[in-house]
Parts: sequence; structure tokens; C-alpha cells
Amino acid sequence: MAHAIQSPDAATRAEARRLLTALRRTKHPKVSLPTGEDAVLPDAAAAALMEALEAVAAGHDVVVYGADRDLTTSQGADMLGVSRQYFVRLLDDEVIPSYLVGTHRRVRLDDVAAFRAERDVKRREALQAMVSDAEDAGIYD
Repeated sequence: MAHAIQSPDAATRAEARRLLTALRRTKHPKVSLPTGEDAVLPDAAAAALMEALEAVAAGHDVVVYGADRDLTTSQGADMLGVSRQYFVRLLDDEVIPSYLVGTHRRVRLDDVAAFRAERDVKRREALQAMVSDAEDAGIYD
């Protein structure tokens, strides 16, 4: 099952930023249970929560799926923020593995997530290289 938080408003973004600031100050985030006791979030859950809060604070939509989930091409494209046509081209070029269910293509969530993580690293490296080049040329202070 998936749960989506779509188009966070200004108040929601502000609250996400407040929570991020507080959570970044601790190594072991806790939640208060309905019984009144505190529970330490497992590291994986804390990391997922931080990532979701960062996205909400930036005004992005957030969709949460289970890790073993299979996606349609539309869902995969949405996850990457690209068109379905471009996503299908990535599948055709075998950049992201896929398989058929009848006549419909499916992709594993973790394969799409791995591609996204690799793409994001490459983007950050390219941006850093551009900044370095601009600094070397004296046009970026």
C-alpha cells in the first residue's frame, strides 16, 4: 500500500522545517507513543522520516512505498520526476531492469531507487565541477 502527501502548503512546509531542525540535533530521534512512553526510532525509519521531511519542507510531494513493491512505468516515471516516455526509453536501453506481466512492463522499486541515487550523485558531482570551474575562472565568489 502507498500513502501520498501531495502539494504541501506553506504551514506544512514550515512545520516540516521545524521538525527537521529539532531532529537534526539528536542522534536517536524518539516518538511519543499514545501510552505516554517514548520510543527510539530505528535508524532506517529515522532516515526515511528525515528524507520525507526534507522533501515536504522543500514543497515536494512525497509517496511512501514498501521496499519490495513493483511499479508500473507511470509510477516509476513519477518517482524519478520524468516523463513516462523517457522512463520507458531507460527501460528499453536496459539502464533500469524491467520485466513483463502479461503485456505490461513492471520495475522493482529498489531498482528505480538505486538509479535515482546514482543519478543524484552524478548530478551533485557535475554541479560541484561547474562551481569549481567558475571559481577557477574568477566568475563565482
